[in-house]
Amino acid sequence: MTHGMRAMVWEHRRRRDLASGGRSGRYARTQVWNRARSFARRFWWGLILVPGLFIIAFLPLALMLRGAARGAVIGAAAVSGMWLDVVGVLVLTGAAAKLMGVSGEAMTADDLRSLRRHGWRLVNGLKLNRWRDIDHVAIGPGGVLVVETKWSGDPWPLNSGGFRFMENAMKKAAEQVSDNAKDVADWLATTVPHVPMTSIVVLWTGAIESGAGWTTGRDGRTVLLHGPDLRYWLRTELPQTGLAAESVERIWALLDQKVEQQDRADVENDVEVAPTLSDLAKNWLIRPAVGFVAAAYALWGLIRWGHDWRVTIVGNGVALVAGLWAGQFTPLRQMALGWVGMSLGMVFAEIGVLIAVALR
Repeated sequence: MTHGMRAMVWEHRRRRDLASGGRSGRYARTQVWNRARSFARRFWWGLILVPGLFIIAFLPLALMLRGAARGAVIGAAAVSGMWLDVVGVLVLTGAAAKLMGVSGEAMTADDLRSLRRHGWRLVNGLKLNRWRDIDHVAIGPGGVLVVETKWSGDPWPLNSGGFRFMENAMKKAAEQVSDNAKDVADWLATTVPHVPMTSIVVLWTGAIESGAGWTTGRDGRTVLLHGPDLRYWLRTELPQTGLAAESVERIWALLDQKVEQQDRADVENDVEVAPTLSDLAKNWLIRPAVGFVAAAYALWGLIRWGHDWRVTIVGNGVALVAGLWAGQFTPLRQMALGWVGMSLGMVFAEIGVLIAVALR
């Protein structure tokens, strides 16, 4: 591969990385992650106990069945307990609303990425200083777009929709994105002066009824628009001219350099990058499920070939201890969680069977 081709591949990869979902919603993701992790460290015993209690609750039904049906009932009970753990953590820590904010930023980033085929470049999660995080910045033929994403469970009062008390929240969002645009313009002024700037607030909501379309803020320069209408606005209202191609490249190089400095500073300061939603699903749903299924097969084999309740109980205890031991190692931690949940549930199940037999 020639040097020119390597440079093109590197630039393409760099553009993709800076526009990726891994950079969007970093601040909100960090809050969600820290809250959930703090709760799990404090109440880890409860998170393990809940699937076990579900298994005990469904144990009478499981004992009425045989073979794979019994295992399916126990497995479904344990998985239900794990899902209750997830929902409980999100509700009790107040992380659910933050998680929806992360989802809103991801949807905005998805729509903005569609501009790349028209010569635009996108940077998610830009930080010009330590006080303010800019959700999205796009650079292209029409100038610079500075975009702020907001999510609310209440409808936004956009074009006569929503509640009046939300107007103050909309006003604050418009002021925030306007300040962000000014910061970007001031930062670029010495190198690329007089850059056309457009500030946008994208408003997402979980409400069934909400405002629609878009409107202009009181400053006459900020656009406030309904999240589902963003892609249409980009097709019909996006500025198409105003910035020369060489200026686009120069601004992109400056942003690339700034992001690299930002990431380097985070590494030096031991700033932990919060996982994305896909990472959370992989680490806290898929991997625990793998450990859970592996334990289920192992313990099912033990029950089938043990032929002695004492062997089965000892085997379950050994499996539980092995899962707790494996949890000390980072690569195995999430799978060990599922393994321990299943092992603990089976221990409870065996104790329940013994009590049921003794009471007959």
